[in-house]
Amino acid sequence: MSGWNSGLSSAGRPVRDVQRDVGWGARRLRTRFLEQVGMPPKSMARVLRLQTALRARLSGRTWAQAAVLARFHDQAHLSHEVRAMTGLTPGRLAELRHGAPPGSALDRLPGRVTSVLLG
Repeated sequence: MSGWNSGLSSAGRPVRDVQRDVGWGARRLRTRFLEQVGMPPKSMARVLRLQTALRARLSGRTWAQAAVLARFHDQAHLSHEVRAMTGLTPGRLAELRHGAPPGSALDRLPGRVTSVLLG
């Protein structure tokens, strides 16, 4: 299973492309993700995409720029996804992070925004 998660590391990459790359059907990919990650691949892709946007925002980009970088259609779609995944508006999420950069004490991995998983 070497490199199995590398396909999802890029924000917005379709899960069907990952299936093709690893040579697995949807059911097998989903089962393996649930075993190894604890969530289905589409949920993981959503988390990674949101992390990409938050990392961009925390590095000084506007919400609109962060949305583009994370391959959201527009800022409104990013705002909707932040609320759907965290229950917070983007501004409130940023406020709760107190401007902490990616990889701060709030996050579990260096250079990554992981605190959103706890929301």
